[in-house]
Amino acid sequence: MHAASRWIGLSFCGALVLGALASRDSLASFADTRGLGLTLGLTFGGLWASFGHRRVFAAFASAFAGRAGDDGSAVLSRARVLGWSSGGLACLVGVLLELSAMESPAALATGLARASLSILYGALLAELVFANLRHWVAEDARGASSRAV
Repeated sequence: MHAASRWIGLSFCGALVLGALASRDSLASFADTRGLGLTLGLTFGGLWASFGHRRVFAAFASAFAGRAGDDGSAVLSRARVLGWSSGGLACLVGVLLELSAMESPAALATGLARASLSILYGALLAELVFANLRHWVAEDARGASSRAV
């Protein structure tokens, strides 16, 4: 698969998400940047702790460049798992923060709903980003092996 079509696909998904957020002012103000930051931080921190920054960057670069990396599939498989688990952990942290700062039942309900968005962020990160990147690396490896034969 060509690298440009990969970028177009990811851009399309990003545009849909941004379009959904921009279409309703209340939805845009509802987004939880703290949960998103925590989900991203836990995911990439876990990747760097597992593989080191060089291997992580090499895996992402090879996926976007259309080259089969040495261990890109292992890094991206781990990233997918970390995306899901980081979303869950960020949700738990958000819920605990909301419960510790409980002011009113209405504020609590909104805060808990906002905290639950971290699970969505983790799912989107795991399935739309990391699963696709892993698929691209596997596809590139199959293409490279068929060209070598």
